[in-house]
Amino acid sequence: MGVLRKKLLDGERKIAVWGTGYIGFSTMANFAVNGVSCLGTDIVQSVVDKINAGVIPILNMEYWLGFPIEPLVRTGMIRTTSDWRDLISEEMAVHMIAVPTEKGDEPWDQPLIDVRAGRQSIPQGGRYLCSSFWSGCLPTCGDGGTTHEEGRDSY
Repeated sequence: MGVLRKKLLDGERKIAVWGTGYIGFSTMANFAVNGVSCLGTDIVQSVVDKINAGVIPILNMEYWLGFPIEPLVRTGMIRTTSDWRDLISEEMAVHMIAVPTEKGDEPWDQPLIDVRAGRQSIPQGGRYLCSSFWSGCLPTCGDGGTTHEEGRDSY
């Protein structure tokens, strides 16, 4: 077992998830149910509140997940915040970025402003995964359409 994987499964390190929509939330829930503690951030306070109450915030996702999240919230495996700065910590080994990049069929970079600021604050050696970026957003994360392309270092 790799060193990072062991630290994640032992609870020494966590996964930070930027955006808790379909991709971010389901990723966070699946890591948590498999023993990896996750902290997510979202700009929509009602989504943060639902997740922290153990409620799946996306209609019908409970059928897709196949497990409840309430026990994961109760045991601290899943937690969300509306303050992205909570994700900037040595405790976060991996940063999974899953924020929307369009709104009304037009490119939309507003959610990426915090991600850009946060990415510059990630402690040296931190890792991040990108999902669904349009071209030019975060060039270090990929070519604009690639999903789950690894950023700094390898997992």
